[in-house]
Amino acid sequence: MVAGQQRIAEPCPGNRYVAQSSVTLPGNQAASNTYVVAIAGTGAMSSFDWNDEDGDKNTSPAGHAITTVVSWSLFVAGPNTNASTPTKGEPYISLGTATGVYELLQMKDPTTKNTLVQFLKSASPDVLIVTGHSLGGALSATLGFYLIESNALPSGTTTYVYPTAGASPGNDIFSEQFSTALPQATPGTAFYQVWNTDVWNTHDVVPQAWSTGPADSASRTLNNIGGIYENDPALKDIGQLVASATSWSNNASVTYTPLPGVSFTAAFATSLTMDGVSISLDIPPKHDYGFLLQAYYQHVDAYPAAIFQINDLPAITTPPVKGVTREGAGELLKYYANLFGLAVLVG
Repeated sequence: MVAGQQRIAEPCPGNRYVAQSSVTLPGNQAASNTYVVAIAGTGAMSSFDWNDEDGDKNTSPAGHAITTVVSWSLFVAGPNTNASTPTKGEPYISLGTATGVYELLQMKDPTTKNTLVQFLKSASPDVLIVTGHSLGGALSATLGFYLIESNALPSGTTTYVYPTAGASPGNDIFSEQFSTALPQATPGTAFYQVWNTDVWNTHDVVPQAWSTGPADSASRTLNNIGGIYENDPALKDIGQLVASATSWSNNASVTYTPLPGVSFTAAFATSLTMDGVSISLDIPPKHDYGFLLQAYYQHVDAYPAAIFQINDLPAITTPPVKGVTREGAGELLKYYANLFGLAVLVG
């Protein structure tokens, strides 16, 4: 995300990274003092991420991160994770979204003890870009919106968000207010050259959450998932998972609505190499494991392939950040299987 002479602006714990560079952004006439806040997606081995931010089926009550909502207006006034009773015409975000953004705002640099907001005020960037993928997609869009709505940034800072594969963070009113505060900007002609818009793959299951509209490949809705890889009818376990997720969304008493988005359609993967082993994939998948392998490809590898024309990401050679695990792909899939109760997925 950062080109030219870059530097880490401030060391950040675990799931947030801040970088600075003087760059010329698409659509800009001159170089700007640009800061990028990059937010990680779900930590696959993190119970906090799954239980408190994503809505794990094994929590009690099940899916509480989605069924419970937080007033966006009250969150802007003072970040919190207090459950709200929805009122018609008001903006709300899921408890999972509120929890994630709240934690990001509370994090402090271990050396300076500054929060993100304190650091950005002192840095006074010309341009701020908040970006993230998956859970990071939902959180980056919401965090960027919060920084604008709360007047947390210096008056001269231009803010953009660049979320990819994000689930819907809030209801229809939240999405409308987001669009007003962060209108879509298209500085280039390629599909991915767009600000303030969720970039999503139509074959990716993650951005389908948490809308419950009718199945439509041009839209993001949980009802697309069962047949997303041409299964008709849906695989039994996948259908049950979609039914659970739909129930959580409906029990929230708000209409979860995707943020403005731009889509691309990645080709189906016919094989996938996981931890050095090549695995053939059937279309449509015959078993849950094949479905999950295809979902893994469409949610992870398909994005750099479409945006950067990179089919193989560079190997990670640096040591893991303290307290952060590095999981192999096969290990991640087994974790997902246990998490969602898909016992058939044994790898």
